[in-house]
Amino acid sequence: MGTVPIRLGAWDCPFRRFPFGAPKFGDYMSKQIHPTIITLTVAVLAILISSCGKTDRKPVYHVQGKVFDKNNRPAVDALVVFHPLDSSDANPVKPIARVDDKGNFALTTYEKNDGGPEGEYVITIEWRRPASNPFGPNKEGKDLLLGSFSNPKTSKLKFKISNQTDNTVPPIYLH
Repeated sequence: MGTVPIRLGAWDCPFRRFPFGAPKFGDYMSKQIHPTIITLTVAVLAILISSCGKTDRKPVYHVQGKVFDKNNRPAVDALVVFHPLDSSDANPVKPIARVDDKGNFALTTYEKNDGGPEGEYVITIEWRRPASNPFGPNKEGKDLLLGSFSNPKTSKLKFKISNQTDNTVPPIYLH
């Protein structure tokens, strides 16, 4: 069974030289690219699966406290940050919290209100009111504490988180 040349004007059909017709795209894919795709897919999956079990999380312990302004009113929405004093840690974590409408806060490190890792910390606090124009360049207002408690190098607020189920920070009064 021979091939019949197809004439397209002055040009011959380019598939005329293949006795069984033109090669199919699927044939080319299965012989050339397909093994490469499989190899890459297996390599990526192996990397992803091997990294799933690893975690750099430190054990955390519940920490709670209260923050009030100079008139003993709750410092609602103030941001509380615990900065570790141990500078040798290659991956320090900084647990944070927001003060609620009763003045309470509970630290968050990895999940909401889970606490903080054991160690000594210096505490910083920033208390910002929302800006009058939420679409303006400054989405948050000025720090109501004027930066008095926002620098970990100058803050006098310190606390040690211990390996126990509940750590309570003494009430903080912002004067």
